[in-house]
Amino acid sequence: QTPRTPDLYSFLPCPCGPWLPLPYSLLSELATALETQKANVINRILKQISQQSLDPQTREALEQISDLVLMSEYEAAAEKVKELWLSN
Repeated sequence: QTPRTPDLYSFLPCPCGPWLPLPYSLLSELATALETQKANVINRILKQISQQSLDPQTREALEQISDLVLMSEYEAAAEKVKELWLSN
């Protein structure tokens, strides 16, 4: 059973393979927080993600997401999450 994701990501299946650089739950939570624009939740999730062991490409994408959040560009940050998801 696929966990609930925001409507923006409803077309995305649960990527259950070992190749996903981040836990599915963190990406799903981040997508939900971006959709609702809850800055405190977004920051908590980004902090959790930054503590993960990430490849350079994923770390760069998350830095871009963090920068967009800092500028309150939630929609653009959500698009970056979508790109990250689809690139893996």
